[in-house]
Parts: sequence; C-alpha cells; structure tokens
Amino acid sequence: PLLSLRVITDTPREPFPASPKVLFDIERQRTHLLKLAGFLLAHPNKIPRLIEFARRIARARKILATALVTLINKL
Repeated sequence: PLLSLRVITDTPREPFPASPKVLFDIERQRTHLLKLAGFLLAHPNKIPRLIEFARRIARARKILATALVTLINKL
C-alpha cells in the first residue's frame, strides 16, 4: 500500500510570485538566495506577492504536518 499526501500552495488566482527556477533549486533542495535577490531587485513589485507566498507555504507546511500526525495516530 502507498499513501500520498500533498498540499497545494499556488492556484490560478494566486500563482507563484516568480519562476519556479528562481524560487527553488531542485538539485540543492533549497532557494538560491542570490538568484532570488537578483530577481527581486529587478522586480521589486513582486515582493508583496513573495511575502504572501511564504505565508501560504508556512500554512501548507502546518496543514501537512497536522495531517501526518493525525494519520499516524490512527494507525
């Protein structure tokens, strides 16, 4: 058996505030801060959307953690 849980952080109405390549380096599994800083210097109007995106990520992380704990407690 396999179970997959996923939370969604972007919607058509609230897309990523920048390209996924700017927001996350898949190989390093983290944000490349210089790339992100360069993007924000070139697009300062995106900063409020980035802050809101970070808040959505935090909420999503909390929802996923709660779901995992609930699921494990029911096993």
